[in-house]
Amino acid sequence: AAMIDLDAAEKLANAATQPGPWVSVVQDGNATVVDAHGMWVADCGAAPADAAFIAASRQLVPALIAEVRQLRAKLADAHEQLDACCERCLDKCPHAPTEQP
Repeated sequence: AAMIDLDAAEKLANAATQPGPWVSVVQDGNATVVDAHGMWVADCGAAPADAAFIAASRQLVPALIAEVRQLRAKLADAHEQLDACCERCLDKCPHAPTEQP
């Protein structure tokens, strides 16, 4: 699977015109998303689950992007440490593959 382009996702999240947090409001069967000041963000009709998802995504997407970046950095560091460890062990291991001439 292709890795998510975090820069593009962050640009998309930052382009949202209303700051968060957003909340979903259901009134008379109509689901709406509003910002912290009660300003309209989106109308979701009779789909309160969609409104809840959209409202939550305003805070979740930036948080998830930050967490994925942190985890990618930790993974890269772990790979470097493992590679260094393997190189030290392979030099001493009688079962390590040898280079072919």
